Amino acid sequence: MLVYVELHAASAFSFLQGASLPETLVERAAALGYSAIALLDADGVYGAPRFHKAAKQAGLRAIIGAELTITNRTTFTATNHSQCLGASVGRGSENCWSLPVLVESADGYTESFQLRDLTSDHLLVTHLNGTPLSSMHGFPARFIFPGRYGMKQPKWVTRISFSAGDKPGYWENNGWDERAIVKTMSRIDRPADGAALGAGSVQFAGVAFAGDRRISGVELSWDGGRTWQACELQAEFSPFAWRFWQLSTSLAAGHYNVNVRARDGEGTLQSSKPAATLPNGADGYHTITLDLA
Repeated sequence: MLVYVELHAASAFSFLQGASLPETLVERAAALGYSAIALLDADGVYGAPRFHKAAKQAGLRAIIGAELTITNRTTFTATNHSQCLGASVGRGSENCWSLPVLVESADGYTESFQLRDLTSDHLLVTHLNGTPLSSMHGFPARFIFPGRYGMKQPKWVTRISFSAGDKPGYWENNGWDERAIVKTMSRIDRPADGAALGAGSVQFAGVAFAGDRRISGVELSWDGGRTWQACELQAEFSPFAWRFWQLSTSLAAGHYNVNVRARDGEGTLQSSKPAATLPNGADGYHTITLDLA
Protein backbone atom coordinates (compact mmCIF):
# COMPACT_ATOMS: atom_id res chain seq x y z
CA MET A 1 0.00 0.00 0.00
CA LEU A 2 1.44 3.38 -1.03
CA VAL A 3 1.50 5.81 1.91
CA TYR A 4 3.61 8.63 0.40
CA VAL A 5 1.86 11.98 0.06
CA GLU A 6 3.37 15.02 -1.67
CA LEU A 7 3.10 17.92 0.79
CA HIS A 8 5.03 20.57 -1.10
CA ALA A 9 3.77 20.91 -4.68
CA ALA A 10 3.84 24.29 -6.44
CA SER A 11 1.78 25.17 -9.49
CA ALA A 12 2.14 27.76 -12.23
CA PHE A 13 0.54 30.20 -9.80
CA SER A 14 3.91 30.23 -8.01
CA PHE A 15 5.90 32.57 -10.22
CA LEU A 16 9.30 31.03 -11.13
CA GLN A 17 8.73 28.13 -8.72
CA GLY A 18 6.21 25.98 -10.57
CA ALA A 19 5.17 25.39 -14.17
CA SER A 20 2.30 22.88 -14.02
CA LEU A 21 -1.36 23.80 -13.79
CA PRO A 22 -3.20 22.68 -10.63
CA GLU A 23 -5.18 20.17 -12.70
CA THR A 24 -1.97 18.66 -14.08
CA LEU A 25 -0.59 18.16 -10.56
CA VAL A 26 -3.74 16.34 -9.50
CA GLU A 27 -3.70 14.21 -12.65
CA ARG A 28 -0.10 13.18 -12.00
CA ALA A 29 -0.79 12.43 -8.31
CA ALA A 30 -3.70 10.19 -9.29
CA ALA A 31 -1.54 8.38 -11.86
CA LEU A 32 1.04 7.70 -9.13
CA GLY A 33 -1.60 6.26 -6.84
CA TYR A 34 -1.53 9.03 -4.23
CA SER A 35 -4.54 9.34 -1.93
CA ALA A 36 -3.90 13.05 -1.31
CA ILE A 37 -1.72 15.93 -2.44
CA ALA A 38 -0.94 19.35 -0.98
CA LEU A 39 -0.62 22.55 -2.99
CA LEU A 40 1.69 25.13 -1.41
CA ASP A 41 1.97 28.00 -3.85
CA ALA A 42 4.14 31.01 -3.06
CA ASP A 43 2.47 33.69 -0.95
CA GLY A 44 -1.08 32.89 -1.99
CA VAL A 45 -3.82 30.38 -2.66
CA TYR A 46 -4.73 31.57 -6.13
CA GLY A 47 -4.76 28.08 -7.63
CA ALA A 48 -6.70 26.54 -4.74
CA PRO A 49 -10.20 26.58 -6.31
CA ARG A 50 -9.05 24.81 -9.48
CA PHE A 51 -6.87 22.45 -7.45
CA HIS A 52 -9.71 21.51 -5.08
CA LYS A 53 -12.18 20.96 -7.92
CA ALA A 54 -9.77 18.74 -9.84
CA ALA A 55 -8.89 16.72 -6.73
CA LYS A 56 -12.55 16.16 -5.90
CA GLN A 57 -13.22 14.89 -9.40
CA ALA A 58 -10.20 12.56 -9.18
CA GLY A 59 -11.19 11.24 -5.77
CA LEU A 60 -8.13 12.67 -4.02
CA ARG A 61 -7.93 14.62 -0.79
CA ALA A 62 -6.86 18.21 -1.54
CA ILE A 63 -4.66 19.80 1.14
CA ILE A 64 -4.56 23.56 0.69
CA GLY A 65 -1.77 25.77 2.02
CA ALA A 66 0.85 28.30 0.98
CA GLU A 67 4.56 28.92 1.27
CA LEU A 68 5.08 32.31 2.86
CA THR A 69 8.15 34.39 2.07
CA ILE A 70 9.36 36.01 5.29
CA THR A 71 11.86 38.87 5.43
CA ASN A 72 14.24 39.33 8.36
CA ARG A 73 14.55 43.03 7.69
CA THR A 74 13.05 45.34 10.28
CA THR A 75 11.31 47.41 7.61
CA PHE A 76 9.18 45.61 5.05
CA THR A 77 9.14 47.17 1.59
CA ALA A 78 7.95 46.11 -1.83
CA THR A 79 11.57 46.16 -2.99
CA ASN A 80 13.01 43.78 -0.41
CA HIS A 81 9.95 41.54 -0.72
CA SER A 82 10.52 41.19 -4.45
CA GLN A 83 14.19 40.46 -3.79
CA CYS A 84 13.13 37.69 -1.44
CA LEU A 85 10.79 36.25 -4.05
CA GLY A 86 13.59 36.15 -6.58
CA ALA A 87 16.09 34.67 -4.14
CA SER A 88 13.63 32.10 -2.79
CA VAL A 89 13.86 30.11 -6.01
CA GLY A 90 17.39 29.11 -5.06
CA ARG A 91 16.98 29.83 -1.34
CA GLY A 92 20.02 32.06 -1.62
CA SER A 93 19.14 35.12 0.47
CA GLU A 94 20.22 35.53 4.08
CA ASN A 95 17.46 38.08 4.67
CA CYS A 96 14.48 35.96 3.80
CA TRP A 97 13.15 32.45 4.11
CA SER A 98 10.04 30.49 3.22
CA LEU A 99 7.49 29.05 5.64
CA PRO A 100 5.35 26.18 4.34
CA VAL A 101 1.88 26.54 5.81
CA LEU A 102 -0.38 23.55 5.55
CA VAL A 103 -0.11 22.61 13.20
CA GLU A 104 -2.57 19.77 13.83
CA SER A 105 -1.47 16.19 14.35
CA ALA A 106 -3.24 13.10 13.11
CA ASP A 107 -4.01 12.14 16.72
CA GLY A 108 -5.75 15.47 17.36
CA TYR A 109 -2.81 17.07 19.23
CA THR A 110 -2.61 20.82 18.65
CA GLU A 111 0.12 23.36 19.33
CA SER A 112 0.57 27.07 18.66
CA PHE A 113 3.54 29.31 17.83
CA GLN A 114 4.07 33.02 17.35
CA LEU A 115 5.53 33.85 13.94
CA ARG A 116 8.06 36.21 15.50
CA ASP A 117 9.62 33.22 17.33
CA LEU A 118 10.32 31.31 14.12
CA THR A 119 13.67 31.43 12.31
CA SER A 120 15.29 29.52 9.49
CA ASP A 121 16.39 26.93 12.09
CA HIS A 122 12.78 25.90 12.65
CA LEU A 123 11.74 23.13 10.29
CA LEU A 124 8.68 21.27 9.08
CA VAL A 125 10.36 17.94 8.39
CA THR A 126 9.12 15.29 5.96
CA HIS A 127 12.36 13.29 5.45
CA LEU A 128 15.11 11.83 7.65
CA ASN A 129 18.47 11.14 5.99
CA GLY A 130 16.84 11.38 2.56
CA THR A 131 14.03 8.95 3.37
CA PRO A 132 10.39 9.83 4.11
CA LEU A 133 9.67 9.81 7.84
CA SER A 134 8.49 6.55 9.35
CA SER A 135 5.34 6.54 11.46
CA MET A 136 7.46 6.28 14.60
CA HIS A 137 9.36 9.43 13.62
CA GLY A 138 6.23 11.43 12.79
CA PHE A 139 5.03 10.72 9.23
CA PRO A 140 3.83 12.64 7.27
CA ALA A 141 5.59 15.60 8.89
CA ARG A 142 6.99 16.77 12.20
CA PHE A 143 7.95 20.20 13.49
CA ILE A 144 11.47 20.94 14.77
CA PHE A 145 11.64 23.92 17.16
CA PRO A 146 15.19 24.21 18.61
CA GLY A 147 15.37 25.51 22.16
CA ARG A 148 11.85 24.40 23.14
CA TYR A 149 10.65 21.31 24.94
CA GLY A 150 9.06 18.43 23.03
CA MET A 151 5.50 19.68 23.59
CA LYS A 152 6.35 22.39 21.03
CA GLN A 153 7.64 19.86 18.48
CA PRO A 154 4.60 17.80 17.40
CA LYS A 155 4.81 14.73 15.20
CA TRP A 156 2.27 13.43 12.67
CA VAL A 157 1.44 16.96 11.51
CA THR A 158 -1.51 17.06 9.12
CA ARG A 159 -2.57 20.70 9.20
CA ILE A 160 -1.21 24.18 9.96
CA SER A 161 -3.47 27.22 10.16
CA PHE A 162 -3.17 30.88 11.11
CA SER A 163 -5.05 32.69 13.87
CA ALA A 164 -5.40 36.37 14.70
CA GLY A 165 -5.13 35.50 18.39
CA ASP A 166 -3.36 32.98 20.58
CA LYS A 167 -4.88 29.51 20.77
CA PRO A 168 -3.26 27.49 23.60
CA GLY A 169 -2.37 23.90 22.72
CA TYR A 170 -3.05 20.65 24.54
CA TRP A 171 -0.35 20.96 27.21
CA GLU A 172 -0.95 24.68 27.81
CA ASN A 173 -4.58 23.86 28.51
CA ASN A 174 -3.33 21.36 31.11
CA GLY A 175 -1.24 23.84 33.06
CA TRP A 176 2.09 23.81 31.24
CA ASP A 177 4.06 26.91 30.25
CA GLU A 178 3.19 28.22 26.79
CA ARG A 179 6.71 29.11 25.66
CA ALA A 180 8.34 25.86 26.89
CA ILE A 181 11.90 27.23 26.66
CA VAL A 182 14.52 24.58 27.48
CA LYS A 183 16.26 25.24 30.79
CA THR A 184 19.98 24.66 31.24
CA MET A 185 20.64 21.21 32.64
CA SER A 186 23.60 18.92 33.36
CA ARG A 187 23.89 15.29 34.39
CA ILE A 188 26.50 12.86 35.69
CA ASP A 189 26.33 9.57 33.78
CA ARG A 190 29.55 8.01 35.03
CA PRO A 191 30.17 6.77 37.71
CA ALA A 192 26.69 5.53 38.57
CA ASP A 193 24.91 6.93 41.61
CA GLY A 194 25.86 4.93 44.72
CA ALA A 195 28.96 3.39 43.14
CA ALA A 196 31.62 1.88 45.40
CA LEU A 197 35.08 2.43 43.93
CA GLY A 198 38.70 2.30 44.91
CA ALA A 199 40.33 5.50 46.13
CA GLY A 200 42.54 7.33 43.68
CA SER A 201 41.76 8.04 40.03
CA VAL A 202 38.06 8.65 39.26
CA GLN A 203 36.65 9.27 35.79
CA PHE A 204 33.53 11.46 35.62
CA ALA A 205 31.47 11.95 32.45
CA GLY A 206 28.04 13.15 31.44
CA VAL A 207 26.01 15.54 29.32
CA ALA A 208 24.77 19.14 29.49
CA PHE A 209 22.11 20.90 27.45
CA ALA A 210 20.67 24.40 27.10
CA GLY A 211 18.59 24.15 23.94
CA ASP A 212 19.61 26.68 21.30
CA ARG A 213 21.70 28.67 23.82
CA ARG A 214 24.41 25.97 23.71
CA ILE A 215 26.84 25.10 26.54
CA SER A 216 29.96 27.09 27.48
CA GLY A 217 31.06 25.28 30.63
CA VAL A 218 30.45 22.41 33.08
CA GLU A 219 31.78 22.13 36.65
CA LEU A 220 31.83 19.50 39.40
CA SER A 221 31.94 19.91 43.18
CA TRP A 222 32.43 17.20 45.83
CA ASP A 223 32.88 19.47 48.86
CA GLY A 224 29.35 20.81 49.22
CA GLY A 225 29.76 23.56 46.64
CA ARG A 226 32.68 25.33 48.33
CA THR A 227 34.86 24.78 45.27
CA TRP A 228 34.09 23.80 41.68
CA GLN A 229 36.31 22.00 39.19
CA ALA A 230 36.04 22.81 35.46
CA CYS A 231 35.30 19.85 33.18
CA GLU A 232 36.56 19.23 29.68
CA LEU A 233 33.92 19.78 26.97
CA GLN A 234 33.91 17.53 23.94
CA ALA A 235 33.37 19.04 20.48
CA GLU A 236 29.79 19.92 19.59
CA PHE A 237 27.86 17.58 17.33
CA SER A 238 25.46 20.44 16.58
CA PRO A 239 24.52 23.81 18.10
CA PHE A 240 21.28 22.13 19.22
CA ALA A 241 22.67 18.84 20.57
CA TRP A 242 23.64 17.67 24.04
CA ARG A 243 27.23 18.58 24.97
CA PHE A 244 29.34 15.75 26.34
CA TRP A 245 31.81 16.51 29.16
CA GLN A 246 34.40 14.62 31.21
CA LEU A 247 36.75 15.08 34.15
CA SER A 248 39.57 12.91 35.48
CA THR A 249 40.64 13.54 39.08
CA SER A 250 42.08 11.80 42.13
CA LEU A 251 40.02 11.43 45.31
CA ALA A 252 40.97 10.06 48.72
CA ALA A 253 38.95 7.37 50.46
CA GLY A 254 35.63 8.55 51.85
CA HIS A 255 31.98 9.25 51.15
CA TYR A 256 31.22 11.94 48.54
CA ASN A 257 28.19 13.83 47.32
CA VAL A 258 29.12 15.03 43.82
CA ASN A 259 27.20 17.90 42.20
CA VAL A 260 27.31 19.10 38.60
CA ARG A 261 26.31 22.44 37.11
CA ALA A 262 26.52 24.02 33.65
CA ARG A 263 26.64 27.44 32.02
CA ASP A 264 24.86 28.18 28.79
CA GLY A 265 26.48 29.90 25.81
CA GLU A 266 25.57 33.30 27.28
CA GLY A 267 27.49 32.47 30.47
CA THR A 268 24.38 32.11 32.62
CA LEU A 269 24.63 29.46 35.32
CA GLN A 270 21.85 26.89 35.62
CA SER A 271 19.58 27.29 38.62
CA SER A 272 20.54 25.43 41.80
CA LYS A 273 17.04 25.67 43.27
CA PRO A 274 15.12 22.40 42.80
CA ALA A 275 11.86 22.73 40.87
CA ALA A 276 9.32 20.21 39.63
CA THR A 277 8.85 19.53 35.93
CA LEU A 278 5.40 21.17 35.92
CA PRO A 279 4.81 23.85 34.68
CA ASN A 280 7.98 24.89 32.83
CA GLY A 281 10.70 22.29 33.28
CA ALA A 282 12.75 20.86 36.16
CA ASP A 283 15.57 22.75 37.89
CA GLY A 284 18.36 21.98 40.34
CA TYR A 285 21.79 20.36 40.33
CA HIS A 286 22.14 16.64 39.64
CA THR A 287 23.86 14.86 42.54
CA ILE A 288 25.35 11.40 42.93
CA THR A 289 26.94 9.68 45.94
CA LEU A 290 30.23 7.79 45.83
CA ASP A 291 31.97 5.58 48.37
CA LEU A 292 35.71 5.25 47.85
CA ALA A 293 37.80 2.79 49.83
